[in-house]
Amino acid sequence: SESSQIKGSAHIPKASHVEDDNIESTVENVT
Repeated sequence: SESSQIKGSAHIPKASHVEDDNIESTVENVT
């Protein structure tokens, strides 16, 4: 989760941080 929020802030809008729990898997796969 924490990693997603940090990386997410780089390319995903802050609003997405709320969905961090959902995009977490996606971010892990992309990384």
